[in-house]
Amino acid sequence: MKRRELILGSAKVGLASTLHSVFPMAFAGLFRVASAEAALPAPRAIPSSDQIAWQDLEIGMFVHFAPNTWQDTEYDNLSTPVSEINPAKLDTDQWAQTAIDLGAKYIVFVAKHVGGFCMWQTETTDYGIRNTPWRGGRGDVLADVSASCRKHGLKLGVYVSPRDDHCSTDRQPPRSAICSRNISRTR
Repeated sequence: MKRRELILGSAKVGLASTLHSVFPMAFAGLFRVASAEAALPAPRAIPSSDQIAWQDLEIGMFVHFAPNTWQDTEYDNLSTPVSEINPAKLDTDQWAQTAIDLGAKYIVFVAKHVGGFCMWQTETTDYGIRNTPWRGGRGDVLADVSASCRKHGLKLGVYVSPRDDHCSTDRQPPRSAICSRNISRTR
């Protein structure tokens, strides 16, 4: 079917349907459309139940909280020592309430962006929340966001960037022994 035929056929179906519902007797028989299915080609792709559930979520909120928050920059330029990263007033319940107030049904939290800073407890890098003074090095922003989402009935998505500027293989030498060990495992 050509594009123009599809558009005109769809317009006929839509117009006939609208007129029939508004003026059922006056326009009876004026437009001859057997059915909407006849005017449109059969769908080639049928969404899965997971895809439909995703579409039903409609609005979500993206939270990117990283060292660049302290740097007032777009990306983490690796200039802030972890000893200065201390989100003492962090309130992930506030984030969840903000999501609800805007009509969101989920939050996507950036747990690690391209700078490599990890917002959860991990021993795979020394560039993470466990090496900050926040909560004595035992804080876990991802765990807090997860608990807030659960508490407020929101779904949670987690974004982890595969890029890691802190432990880049382009950096000579790597920033730490942990980076050196992780890089050597990948070669």
